[in-house]
This record gives sequence, C-alpha cells and structure tokens, in this order.
Amino acid sequence: MKTTILLLTLYLASSFTFLKTDWVEKKVSPVLSVSFPLEPQTHEDARQQIWATSNTRTYFMAMASQMPHQEKLTKGDIQGVLMGAVQGTLNTAKGTLLNERNYTFGDSPAKEITYTAPHPETGKPMTCFKRMFVLDRTLYLFDCWYLEEGNAASEEDKDTFFNSIQLKP
Repeated sequence: MKTTILLLTLYLASSFTFLKTDWVEKKVSPVLSVSFPLEPQTHEDARQQIWATSNTRTYFMAMASQMPHQEKLTKGDIQGVLMGAVQGTLNTAKGTLLNERNYTFGDSPAKEITYTAPHPETGKPMTCFKRMFVLDRTLYLFDCWYLEEGNAASEEDKDTFFNSIQLKP
C-alpha cells in the first residue's frame, strides 16, 4: 500500500501531459488487459506490479498483487479479500465511501466502489473510483480519480478506462 500512496502522490504532484485520443492497451497478465490514455509508468517488486498515468484532468492506475499460495480460494474467500481491499483503500486514502456495488468479472466475484478523498497535497476533494477482482490468485485493482470539480470529460475518461478491462482468451 505504501507503494500505491507513493505513486499516487507522484502522479498528483507531477506536471500534466497533453491530451491524446488514442488509448494504449497494456497486458497486466497473460489473460487480462486494460487501456490507458497515455503510456503508463510501471513499478514492479516481488509481489506486485503497478501501472499509472494521468492526462490533464484524470488519473489512472492498475495494480496486480500476487496472493500467497495456499489452497484454492473459494468465492467466500475472494469476497473476504475484496472487503479487505475496500477497507484498506478507504483507510489509506482517508476516504469516505459513497457507493459499493458487487458484480462478477469472468467467473469471479468483483467489487466497484466510489469514494471521496482529500488530494494528498492540496487537500481538495477528489472523486475516486475503484474496481477489483481476483483471478488466478492475483488481486487486480483498477483506480480512476479526479478532482471533485471534474467535468463530463473526466467521467468519459473513467468509463473508457473501466470499459477497457478485458479478459483475453
């Protein structure tokens, strides 16, 4: 989580880049891809990979965290992992949950949350969105956030990002 906060702060503090209309598809696993508006920077350590970028109005991040190898996870186990990820997200971001929705991604239980959190440097309110699910003992987190005064273009960015998450055969 410390890496996530570091990358979030880095992207929020960094200068913005020009908008680009061609989204860049990234494989985050052999069977999963997501598209970003610009080429994302990558951070990797022994158990997780993070891809992150921003345009002039919206920030994007995808993270894959390997889970310990144990017995096969049941759907109940996965629900527990997702509930923990929601609480960890809200605690780390000092966020307030606005909405939580359960859905299915492939055959796996999944969650989508909307929350508000203060910008880590300015304290301005941000609107944050996260989708999460577990595939092959890996927890995948997809984040999109923008300042609360974000406009329809930020909402369109979010929809494009989340709709680009695809299982590849």
